[in-house]
Amino acid sequence: MKNKRIPALVLLGAAVTGLLGGTAGAAEADAAIQLRLNDTAALKNGQPVILETPPELKGDTTMVPLRFVSESLGAAVEWDGTARTITLKQDGRNIRLTIDRPEAEVDGQPAALEQPAFIRSGTTLVPLRFVAEQLHQDVAYDAATKTITLTPAAGQGTPPALPPEKKPTYPPPRDTPAAEPVQQKLETPTVDDLTRPSNVGNMASKYYFPPVMLSSVSDKRDHVYLLQNDREGSGVTGYGSFRILQYDKRVAGPDLSYGQVFDHRYNFSYKDQYGNTRPFDYSSFAPAQLHYNEQTGGLYVMGESIDPEYQRILIYQVLPEVKLITSSPNKGVNFLTNPNFLATTDGVRFYYSDVYHGTIYTAQAGQESVALDSIPSGASNGMLSVVQDGQVFVIDKGDQSIYKVTNKGLELHKKLELEKVKGMSASRGFFYAADEERIYQINPTNGEKSVYTALQGLMYSGAGYYNPAEEQGDRAYQAGRLTVDSSNPFTVDEAGNVFLFDSLYQKLRRINVYP
Repeated sequence: MKNKRIPALVLLGAAVTGLLGGTAGAAEADAAIQLRLNDTAALKNGQPVILETPPELKGDTTMVPLRFVSESLGAAVEWDGTARTITLKQDGRNIRLTIDRPEAEVDGQPAALEQPAFIRSGTTLVPLRFVAEQLHQDVAYDAATKTITLTPAAGQGTPPALPPEKKPTYPPPRDTPAAEPVQQKLETPTVDDLTRPSNVGNMASKYYFPPVMLSSVSDKRDHVYLLQNDREGSGVTGYGSFRILQYDKRVAGPDLSYGQVFDHRYNFSYKDQYGNTRPFDYSSFAPAQLHYNEQTGGLYVMGESIDPEYQRILIYQVLPEVKLITSSPNKGVNFLTNPNFLATTDGVRFYYSDVYHGTIYTAQAGQESVALDSIPSGASNGMLSVVQDGQVFVIDKGDQSIYKVTNKGLELHKKLELEKVKGMSASRGFFYAADEERIYQINPTNGEKSVYTALQGLMYSGAGYYNPAEEQGDRAYQAGRLTVDSSNPFTVDEAGNVFLFDSLYQKLRRINVYP
């Protein structure tokens, strides 16, 4: 088994329950660890665990969060922020890895790595096979169930749990600059037109109303998702049609693809005020915002029901599978015209805002929401959230404040000074605010604001298309001013670059902040 390369991690998926209740045999039942690629759900000694970052495949090597591996296998960890080294210690054995270096040391002896350890969004990922085998684990792959299982090697026994006082502080603390990878910004940002204009033939018609992109998010797997509302399409009466479009950075092409449609999967049943079971049909769902959660790796959509018998905010998980997360209490007509935040740290307990009614809600997944607090500003014009080190932070555009979310509601954390904000976004643990000239990055932990990138002087193509992956297409820029506002939503991806949808030309553009 040790001579066979491990394929991509595949397991839990929509169902930790599938592993707990399956019949894969005694070896699986006694397994110490089981995982799946790009899924934050895992099993540890038969118990479900939510990972801080999902495992991912880099080349042919599976990379997993250091925190999970070390704690599960009973290894102590030391972090040297200056040298950027990680040392794992177990039973007198010392394993040292250096961030971004393809060579490790085992008890002072060099050992080659197929992939080096690296840091992504504040989480250190390490090569699974190398670390597991150095810590005396057998690694097995079951093609029938597509699972990777780590079990103690013969004679090793179950890894001991670390005493609480010996559990390390894992690198890198997000607010420790020395712990973050050094990445130099471009001296002058550039712009790539990633998709060609859509519906160009209709644009000259004074009767044509182009589709509107309501929101955009990026995930950790090189995808950008956009929520489109075509007001001339059929679908939701009075609203037009909705769909989720997708741009895959790994398979660049001139058009956005249809990532998700709203169909029968969004149907469900509910109890009315008389206790009768009634059906809810997806044609009464008007989506308003997309949310990507970096902790669970899930894509969510928030919207409202226009069914007069069931006027509520609805929140669905879209990926990895469609399911209803929660619905708000019935409060009459909901107008989701301003951004609302949606946050979870574990995929089980959710928090979100209803800006129109000035309410903060909380809910267990699969249950109806309950009111938690009132919005402090009373008249917010939008709220966004991020998670850092297990703490949910919320920014209120109305009173320009950052709040912490607690089990009692919102707790004021920092006051900000923002002027003429045209658009906002949240990703990678930071808030981003744009005015006419710049995009600013805001650190939620200390409220510090810094210029992230300039918008002045950026050149773009009005009608061209350029494929950066193949270096093909029209890259002849015309002078133009990029505008960031509610009609031109933007998101910042894992690499730190800005993806902006231009509603005038119906094109997705990328502002290259980093090489």
